[in-house]
Amino acid sequence: MAFDPVRRRYGVPREFILFVGTLEPRKNLGRILEAFRLLKTEQHFGPDLVLVGRKGWLCDPIFSRLSTSTLSKDVHLTGYVSDHDLLALYKMARLLVFPSLYEGFGLPAIEAMACGCPVVTSNRGALQEVTAGCALHCDPESIRSIAEAVWRTHTDESLRRELISQGLQRAASFSWKRYGEQFLETLGVCLPEESSHLCPIS
Repeated sequence: MAFDPVRRRYGVPREFILFVGTLEPRKNLGRILEAFRLLKTEQHFGPDLVLVGRKGWLCDPIFSRLSTSTLSKDVHLTGYVSDHDLLALYKMARLLVFPSLYEGFGLPAIEAMACGCPVVTSNRGALQEVTAGCALHCDPESIRSIAEAVWRTHTDESLRRELISQGLQRAASFSWKRYGEQFLETLGVCLPEESSHLCPIS
């Protein structure tokens, strides 16, 4: 996969950390940005921050503040990206930072792990269960906890290798067929043993 065209298309640097999702309050963007600022000021953190996703509700105050911040040159907003380009961004990123306050599932965490991208995510709710110890967890309500988890994942190469290996294994255990089967089981619908595809619910 050629990365340079994707870099040029979105103006992203050689080294960056990545966020993927709709840009809205429940994604914890305010604390992500504050954690990033803390890393830049206290640790002289090298990577930039790339935010992938469309703007959602109540995001304007965050980005108004960002536009006047000294961080503005270090934060890159891509808007929506195609699946092909998103795959490249996951593969290029130093890590995915995804300490969401609430998720029904948290697909970006699994997508990142499937691409060999280490994940920093919430220590609660669906994200803790979905990543199953294969990501570095932090307190999503603590700016310093987010910053420390990002710093460790960026600087500790042994930890990085462990998260990448475990993440690849974890992501491999998921498939759309398996999701569907589990959903049908929840509804009490049994599939025939010989069935190789999901049947519609009648």
